Amino acid sequence: MERNRSEIKAIALDMDGTMLNVNSQVEPELVDLFRQLKQAGIRIFVATGRTFPEVRRVLPEHLEIDGVVTANGAVTYIGDQIISRRTLDPSVVREAVFQAGQENIYYEVHTAEGVRFALAKEKERMMEEVFKEKPDTLFENEWLSRKAALKEKMVWLDHLVDEDIVKIYFFSMEPGNIRKWRNALERMKNRTPFTLLSSSRHNCEIMADQVSKAYGLSLVLKEYQLAPAHLMAVGDSENDLSMFKLASRAVAMQNAADEIKEHADEVTKLPYDENGLYHFLREEFFGS
Repeated sequence: MERNRSEIKAIALDMDGTMLNVNSQVEPELVDLFRQLKQAGIRIFVATGRTFPEVRRVLPEHLEIDGVVTANGAVTYIGDQIISRRTLDPSVVREAVFQAGQENIYYEVHTAEGVRFALAKEKERMMEEVFKEKPDTLFENEWLSRKAALKEKMVWLDHLVDEDIVKIYFFSMEPGNIRKWRNALERMKNRTPFTLLSSSRHNCEIMADQVSKAYGLSLVLKEYQLAPAHLMAVGDSENDLSMFKLASRAVAMQNAADEIKEHADEVTKLPYDENGLYHFLREEFFGS
């Protein structure tokens, strides 16, 4: 594909598996490169499955982001201001959590404010699931995130809260279990529609119907009077495909699965755990 750098005025970046390292941090070189890009007039957007407090927790305080699409498009921000918020139907929350318990599937219920919770009666089995030996198909960053969630971040409730929920994240150490669970969720969608996406072989997430990263990014672009023709998107997972379709240039990380790379215009030379995003953007915009 012929490159036209002058048309790109904004870059939308996935976080896990793209922008963050295995310890969920932004490498210092990448932070400095973002500063250079912004000085060159290019806006930086984040589009992630994480909630806004999770985003703020891992991004350096001095790093200025022009727009943040969180929970895979459920809540979108300009600065600290919400410009769009879509929540799951309470009936979907209740049914999904009940069925996950029946099928022994790990889950996290997320609010827009960053609180994640599960029912206290599920704690023991969920601990047993996450602290098994890590399979080769599971990325280190996702495994570490699940362990950190159970040790430090999860709120265990006696009774389910089903209002103002922006997403439910499901996880299994066995990819086959997640495939079966996705099939169950697909059947559930026939009764009350919702969005179903994955960001690895070991997880899937549900959000309100018809939300996506592209949905949130469209709102951010409108705020800045930019068109999709001005947008480059970089990601590594199924939940990035909508923004690949929206953007004029789609870039897949080297660590992305082949079926994701097939939807991209190009692929980075290095994976996320070798600072692949930094090296790609530096060469792309500064030629070195």
